[in-house]
Amino acid sequence: MNRVKPFAAFAAGLIVAACVVQSNPGQQQGTLPNNQYGADGEGGSQGPAGNLVEGEYLCSFNSDGYQYPNFPCRVYRDNTGRKVLEKIAGSQRIRGYVDEVDGGFDFDGDFYCPYGACDQQVRAQFQSFDDGAHSGTIQTSSGPVVVALQFLPEGFGGAMYGGGTYGGALYGGALYGGAVYGR
Repeated sequence: MNRVKPFAAFAAGLIVAACVVQSNPGQQQGTLPNNQYGADGEGGSQGPAGNLVEGEYLCSFNSDGYQYPNFPCRVYRDNTGRKVLEKIAGSQRIRGYVDEVDGGFDFDGDFYCPYGACDQQVRAQFQSFDDGAHSGTIQTSSGPVVVALQFLPEGFGGAMYGGGTYGGALYGGALYGGAVYGR
């Protein structure tokens, strides 16, 4: 029984290492900025691009009638000053440039899976709403994916993602991998 815990810890470490190694697909380098939150690591409102302000968002995909849970997204400016929309977690992600249009913004970038097998270039037009929400449909090779974004006012994103619940106190913190699991 005592041998099970070290093996479980070793297996968990291998899984985490595999995820880290595969989290930045090689096809992404050179065409779009690598996974990042901007040069200073901070998001701030630096003006609208179809009302898409810089900062943290909740972002969900709906594909073939399946509503995926919300994951963190981020809007930031890259080193050239262009605005970037990036879904930074989950099994399916997007990363690309956004340009303002009447009533929303155009997205031009990549749809990809950190584990491979779904990487492709995509374009979409998003509609912006007054409450900080945005919606658009990405046409992928396996069908349309509806993307919904909801802006998180300053302070909310840090508490949920990488803070109090997701990656903080809940996942990888006090609950998962902390006080409850792994002890």
